Amino acid sequence: MKEEKLNEYMKSSIFLVIEKDLIVDVSTEFIELTEYSYEELLNSSIINVFEKLRVGPNINTSDIDEKINYFLFTKSLGVKFVNIKVICEKEKDIYIFSEKMNSNIEIKHSFLNELILNNYYGVGVYSLPDMTLLKTNEKYVSFMDEPFNKIENCIGKHISEFTTGFKGSAYERLWDNLLRTKYACNIDEYEYDGFSRGITYWRISLIPIFEDGEMKYCVVMLTEITEQVVHRKKLRNRQK
Repeated sequence: MKEEKLNEYMKSSIFLVIEKDLIVDVSTEFIELTEYSYEELLNSSIINVFEKLRVGPNINTSDIDEKINYFLFTKSLGVKFVNIKVICEKEKDIYIFSEKMNSNIEIKHSFLNELILNNYYGVGVYSLPDMTLLKTNEKYVSFMDEPFNKIENCIGKHISEFTTGFKGSAYERLWDNLLRTKYACNIDEYEYDGFSRGITYWRISLIPIFEDGEMKYCVVMLTEITEQVVHRKKLRNRQK
């Protein structure tokens, strides 16, 4: 962290001030950005606040790079993209946030908002390559095992943290293939044996989204077809 004059950086209005490891001041603009009240933030540690805001990807509060595009989540679980600068002023640390212009996923990719709100498909939007869930709908999380069948328990987490059985599965290999090839994946009938309810079947699409030639996001569209597949297999067994 650099030794610089505080007044110079107070021009950047979205900030937190830390003294003796606790937040002692919060700008009005920071409250507007995050939707958390002054009382909810004051006297908290920066680690607790970053956890509350689900700041990522893979952020270390003692080693913040102002060039990295981080994300955070508002109280209503909306995602914001920011740069963070940390400076020192005597016994205080000042965390200054700059919201990235034109970074709103819903505005840049309006079709995603329609998909999510429609709730016909289970839809999850992930950042890449860190595979963090940024946006989703009730349909998508309803497929997960408890307690991850609620949006607030999934958002801001790596897919392996809320998708039971993901690690080492064929589903993980689908993601690895997406990251490697940068090609969409569409499967009409996919068998998954990771959830606690046993073998399930899915119609699944993994669709990469590019910005400025870089693969930035992945849209996952899920439809469970377990009942249809099980019914079809029973009919075949009867015919045999």
